[in-house]
Amino acid sequence: YVAIDPFGFAIGRLEAALLGAGIVAVFAMAVALVCCRYRKPNGGFAWIARINDFWRRHTAAIGFHGKLFFHETHKLLVVGRGLLVVAAALLLCYSVAESPYLRSDSQVNMHLEAYYRQSQGPVSEENEVFVQTQRDKLASLQEEYEELVELYEEGYLTESEFGFRAMQYSNLWEKEEALAQYEAHLDTLKSVPNAHILPHWVYAELFGTGSSKTVGTLTTISVVAILLICGLYSSTEASTGMTKVRRATLKGRKQALIARYGAACLLTVVVCAVVWGLQILLLDLSYEGLPYLLAPICSLQYFREASAQWSILGYWLVQAAGRTLMLCIASCALLWGADRLQK
Repeated sequence: YVAIDPFGFAIGRLEAALLGAGIVAVFAMAVALVCCRYRKPNGGFAWIARINDFWRRHTAAIGFHGKLFFHETHKLLVVGRGLLVVAAALLLCYSVAESPYLRSDSQVNMHLEAYYRQSQGPVSEENEVFVQTQRDKLASLQEEYEELVELYEEGYLTESEFGFRAMQYSNLWEKEEALAQYEAHLDTLKSVPNAHILPHWVYAELFGTGSSKTVGTLTTISVVAILLICGLYSSTEASTGMTKVRRATLKGRKQALIARYGAACLLTVVVCAVVWGLQILLLDLSYEGLPYLLAPICSLQYFREASAQWSILGYWLVQAAGRTLMLCIASCALLWGADRLQK
């Protein structure tokens, strides 16, 4: 994940982007100060004002204040500083998803994942050939290790030489156990239609199963961002006195309320879509792809009890839609609770 490596200090992509944004901001501030200092008293930047007036004049009918829904969205994002919260949340989500939990698992699970990756694809006779090939390799390594032990016992090798050469055979038991688990899983998949051998770690990150914490962290960041946005929105209305005015209008209790909830749900859906899309993109880059998304979800060991009718992509879409719906309900409930507290 290193973007640049100046003087031996590793800087990731997120740190490099923030550093670049800081440099551009300082430069832009310096240019603005110089322009303000040496501009003409009666002109100089009048063209900016003319462009701004032209834009406001021609977009007033379709702008944020032309419709009640867009007016509420403008209050939510601009007046209530929701854009800043969204930007900060996306930066945090990028930081979390950019460095997925490449788990330092047990040796057995690491070798099992290696077997899954080496033989991934539809279940076929090639998998049996793969198992037999791996068994032959392990048997050959076991014979080599036994010959090494005989040489050591006969005094042809010193203890240090034996220890150094025996290091390459130290994980034979773990490889045999991983191959046994792989073969057992393969026997289970033979009865599943259209079953696939799949790498497991990348989908554990995607679904948040096992010891993976990426999905939970992204969901927590999204919930906190929604709480902050809705809280700032309600405080803005309360501080400007718009709550009482809105309730006193003819449409204040119906259409305006629906517009507020609609704006909150739309923003929640957009933020969730960006967060989930960012997670898939970075997982794809980190693990070199998410293969066979249309394979049955029960091909994965931790979803072996699921129906074979569900594909990996379909199951993830339903899961993401459910989480997004829960966050939309939470945002609407927060606005409703804020209205009750302000009465």
